[in-house]
Amino acid sequence: MNTLPDDFDVRYTWREGSVPPPYYYEYRIHLAAPGSAEVTLIPDYPAAGVPQWREIFSVTPSQLETLYRHLLTLGLLSTPWQAAAHPPVGGSSESLTIQAQRRKIEIPFFAAAMQDIRVNETVTAIRALVPQTLWDTLEMRLKLHRQNNSSK
Repeated sequence: MNTLPDDFDVRYTWREGSVPPPYYYEYRIHLAAPGSAEVTLIPDYPAAGVPQWREIFSVTPSQLETLYRHLLTLGLLSTPWQAAAHPPVGGSSESLTIQAQRRKIEIPFFAAAMQDIRVNETVTAIRALVPQTLWDTLEMRLKLHRQNNSSK
């Protein structure tokens, strides 16, 4: 099945490692058929009163089909995923959940070594779908947030 399924949905999350405020942040990218997409940045540890900056953008059916074929080619939808035997301590973490063909695939935060390469390639492709102007806007807002909260 090489055509984009109607239930295609990709959720990627990146979290900063354990660092003191205001240096922690996390972001999420959500892609869904037929082309709705959003990136959300949380500029601090999630809590009441912490903003969530949500930017909506669009992806074309062609871009989603390319990403889907990429997932198929790398075997991300058919691999029995294994967590790394000894995941690193500290540092940033990621999660990736893919819904396709009526199946939900959850890729572990730290996949086994040989599987990790395929995940990294996929994450690069997902991040590239977010327009650079949105990344720039979010980065500027994060910088301002840090400046305004560095004395707290």
